[in-house]
Amino acid sequence: MVDDSRSAWGYGIATVSKTTGVVLDTWFPNPEVGAPPHNFDSHLLPAHISALEGEDALRDVNLQGVALAIELDTPPQSTTDAYLRLHLLSHTLTQPNTLNLDGIFPLFRAPLDVLVISQVAPHDDGRCKIARLDQGAQVVHGRLLLGPRVHCLRTTSAVPRT
Repeated sequence: MVDDSRSAWGYGIATVSKTTGVVLDTWFPNPEVGAPPHNFDSHLLPAHISALEGEDALRDVNLQGVALAIELDTPPQSTTDAYLRLHLLSHTLTQPNTLNLDGIFPLFRAPLDVLVISQVAPHDDGRCKIARLDQGAQVVHGRLLLGPRVHCLRTTSAVPRT
């Protein structure tokens, strides 16, 4: 029998690249420690999660609802699993060094090897210029949002992602 305190679960929103299909991140607003409820079904999402699903054409991603239950003693199996573990830590539902994070960093994949944000201030509509160096320095416009804030950074050189 599995110890319920060594399990966790949550409903979240995964940001998925429309170009590559890679999960870029997953947000879990209310992760939980313990066994999922008896009516937990990974194919049925609560209305507040389903309402967030859809296409974000500006960022070239899809937002997909997810439901996930994990065992905290096993290594993360996916990007979504890794983000659930990080949300458990950030919500202080687990103590540091009490859940298995082995192999977590290779799970954080992005479709771009290098990003350069080339503009200090956002446009009036919140856009920032982003150079995609992996595609011949083609410049695309994107909005980088976290809640109501727009994040635009200035860098003088490319920073490779490892």
